[in-house]
Amino acid sequence: MKEKNNTHCENERLRLIIIIAILLSLAGMFLLFAAWPLLTGKIIVLETKPIDSSNIIKDQYLKMEYNINTIPKISEAKPGQDIYVSLEKSSKGSWEYHSASFSKPDDFFILGKIISIEGNNMHVEYGIEQFFLEENSRMPSRTLKVEVRVATDGRSRIYDIQYIGGPVYTKNLSSS
Repeated sequence: MKEKNNTHCENERLRLIIIIAILLSLAGMFLLFAAWPLLTGKIIVLETKPIDSSNIIKDQYLKMEYNINTIPKISEAKPGQDIYVSLEKSSKGSWEYHSASFSKPDDFFILGKIISIEGNNMHVEYGIEQFFLEENSRMPSRTLKVEVRVATDGRSRIYDIQYIGGPVYTKNLSSS
């Protein structure tokens, strides 16, 4: 009888270990999926439009608007759709809008989501428009250059934020 109880306890322990291992593996896969652009992505520089510094003090986050957030409307576009935005490097070294489509292009692109359509323009977001600040951060209220890592599937994450005079934050940032 005692052997049966020991075997039953060992089976229960083994099941618990397997369940915990599966849960930890799932959590690890989610973290890897979120961090993949930071680990493997190509670094590009995007210029921002001037920043409203009043939001920084009040909200503890920096809301950035990039030049590639407003792009020409393409046919059949609707808010909520994913869109591939092809980028090309400008003579200034930053990356700019080249074209957009609903199918994955052959050239370099970033994946975005159409937020709104106004007239002949679409407002597209890429998941890199907000950055949460550390407490007591100093932030210049001017145009910033943001280094972004873009994975081969188009997902992107902020890597570094700079302004004339040096970096605002150090390399390898995590952003939401």
